[in-house]
Amino acid sequence: VGRKREAGGGGVASKRQKTEDTPIFSRHHADKAQELSKKFHAAAPFPHLKLDGFLDPDFALALRDELAHREFQIKSTDLFHFFQTKDLATATSPCVTKLREMLYGLEFRSWLSTVTGIPNLRDTADISSAIYHDASYLLCHDDHLEGRRVAFILYLVDEDWSESDGGSLALFDTDTSSGSETQRPLPGTVVKKLVPSFNSLSFFAVSEKSFHEVTEVTVDRGRMSVSGWFYGDPLQYLDYGAEKPMPWAAPIAPSPASSSLSSLSQWINPTYLEPSAQEKIKENMLEESTIELEDFFQPEKYNLLVEAIEKTASKWRRVGPAIKRRHSALALSDQPIEGAEPIRDVLALLSSADFTAFLRNVTSLDLEKQLSEAEQYSTGDYK
Repeated sequence: VGRKREAGGGGVASKRQKTEDTPIFSRHHADKAQELSKKFHAAAPFPHLKLDGFLDPDFALALRDELAHREFQIKSTDLFHFFQTKDLATATSPCVTKLREMLYGLEFRSWLSTVTGIPNLRDTADISSAIYHDASYLLCHDDHLEGRRVAFILYLVDEDWSESDGGSLALFDTDTSSGSETQRPLPGTVVKKLVPSFNSLSFFAVSEKSFHEVTEVTVDRGRMSVSGWFYGDPLQYLDYGAEKPMPWAAPIAPSPASSSLSSLSQWINPTYLEPSAQEKIKENMLEESTIELEDFFQPEKYNLLVEAIEKTASKWRRVGPAIKRRHSALALSDQPIEGAEPIRDVLALLSSADFTAFLRNVTSLDLEKQLSEAEQYSTGDYK
């Protein structure tokens, strides 16, 4: 069931009325196609451009106010979380109609082809409006879909929006160790952020290197935008190279049938080792398939673990590629790390036969292999 969301962050209508034939695309940009083309192609990590003052400012205000009264439905998966209108390709409200007809009209498409060097851009409209509120995000991807050639975002945010509010368009470089004549390169790290500003347009060429994301919004007000794609002659994309297989351990030997799991009591809250508690956990797992166990470790062991994480802060390394995961990890098998003993101990515990027996008891699952890693997640991280 869709959710209607108030736009927030915008919605002040222009006090000055515009005539129907008033140009809405700033002539300042319209007359500089050749100059902008040089900037577009010189931009790193892939061709892109951000234009401030893209539309007539009064029209931009009227557009924002008009969109604020539309219905936005929640869109949420592992890859993204935000609010979005239905496709605006057939919308009939005046400002949206005028914007769409301008963007996909022959004059603007010809201008865009000159700037990007991409010919034969179609008049196929693929356009919608989105609002990113507190904790909204869009993770790393490349926008590749059959025929997409140019992606664009028109920002209608509050005039005082800043980088600390989140919602920036973050651009990734590519991992120089990946990619070949037969394989696509993988994303590397964020090397540039385009911060939203009112009435600015950002656009880029969609390619096998156009990895980008929208950083998590950190304020409870709307980051409103209108975005979409221009379609053209489709590109041929290579496949990604195969990843190294996950280092699953050999099958775990089951604990002796007589084991009371007492060896776990040094680490784990004894409440969770009681048969009655495990039975309740199992019931919840069967019904919900997930559970959160509070105060799971003994307090003194937990404190030792936190101290070890702080002591080893400089040893944690980033893990990717960003199209699949992004977090920090501690590689304990490479070499001894001073102060990491409690982390090593808890990984040994989680890999033990007794802990596997505990998991079997509370899940009723036949667990055969295990993989225990030290991972750390910050804002914007995921797996």
